[in-house]
Amino acid sequence: MGFSREFWLRTFAYGAGIAIAIALVAAFLDWRANPAGLFHDQDGTNWPILGETWLSWFLPLLPATCGLSALLLGIHGYWRGRKDRTS
Repeated sequence: MGFSREFWLRTFAYGAGIAIAIALVAAFLDWRANPAGLFHDQDGTNWPILGETWLSWFLPLLPATCGLSALLLGIHGYWRGRKDRTS
């Protein structure tokens, strides 16, 4: 049983989308909490620190969400194929 190129592209797209969304929310919450004035002050937002925070969330999440997407899409494809065979 092999997986198609479409399966892996879809896995990456779903995983990356979820990782991007979670990283954006985490970076926003850190920006909003603004511990020790690290993310913004009267001069504005400190974009390099905010970008670094987003990246520190995104990079570990990407393999985890892609792996979870592969697992869930594989299970979905298995059950969908099984239903088609029993009908």
